[in-house]
Amino acid sequence: MQNLFAALAAAALALQAQGPAAPDLPPIAERSGTDWRASDADRQAVVDSTLAYLQAKDGGRYDAAWAFLTPGNRQRFPLAAWSEEARAFNASAGAVAERRVTRLTWYDNPPAAGEPGIYAAVDFTSDFANLHFLCGFLIWRRQEDGGWRLAREEQNMVSRAEAPELTAEQRANARRAMHCQD
Repeated sequence: MQNLFAALAAAALALQAQGPAAPDLPPIAERSGTDWRASDADRQAVVDSTLAYLQAKDGGRYDAAWAFLTPGNRQRFPLAAWSEEARAFNASAGAVAERRVTRLTWYDNPPAAGEPGIYAAVDFTSDFANLHFLCGFLIWRRQEDGGWRLAREEQNMVSRAEAPELTAEQRANARRAMHCQD
């Protein structure tokens, strides 16, 4: 369940911002599959969904965040257990200072996916009071109605408690080793 609790994605908005709209969309890193291409509306919808999901989790609105999961993930991760893990993460990470979307990658019927479809990977980086850094990604799957549901979440982090005296070089090396996208 740890993989499900990745904290990723968000455009250059602090979480105190009221709306989930992002002022600038990150570049598309790559595409795979058929000739399908994401529209600007697709890009905006994925960034908006990412921001709304993360803001709900960070704000303790776990039922609202959980509603973003695919139906299969909601079955695998019941709301009570999912919420408790998110609550524990929030308590240990401390206050969030920033979330930023750093890259979007689109996939059309990727071979490793559990089911065919259009997927968007949203890489992000985040700053929390009790963490040296947190980075990760969200995988969104396009639904038949054109909406997006969260299919996967991963996060990587180094806490200040685990490494109280992390140098800038060590921090940079750890971010590289964890494949953080800046």
